[in-house]
Amino acid sequence: MVTRSTWAAAGILLALCPGGGLAWGAVQGATQTGAQTSHRMKSLDEELKGKKYLKQARIQPEQARTLALRAFDGRIVYERIESKPGGSGLRYSFVIRNSRAEKRRVDIDANDGATLENTPTRERW
Repeated sequence: MVTRSTWAAAGILLALCPGGGLAWGAVQGATQTGAQTSHRMKSLDEELKGKKYLKQARIQPEQARTLALRAFDGRIVYERIESKPGGSGLRYSFVIRNSRAEKRRVDIDANDGATLENTPTRERW
């Protein structure tokens, strides 16, 4: 059974850990051992689209996420790696939503970590 103190500890851990979303998934899984849940949390690596390009990338997905969140602070709601003109030709694309529900598309070069795009988006994610 999950108690209030467990959730309070999870909130503290979430606040203290960089990349708190991944820490939250680990805490939630640990606190719900044996409990039935209707929603299974996926790690971001499971949701990454275009995995076939990962072998060509010099920047790892975790590093690209960190760089994207430095460019626009919020929560990543969509991500993919794709081959597209510009930069080295291989990029991570992220859609990030902040606390005011503003969304931005942030593209990070998969070989040198440069920010290729940081623009508002209206796409629904």
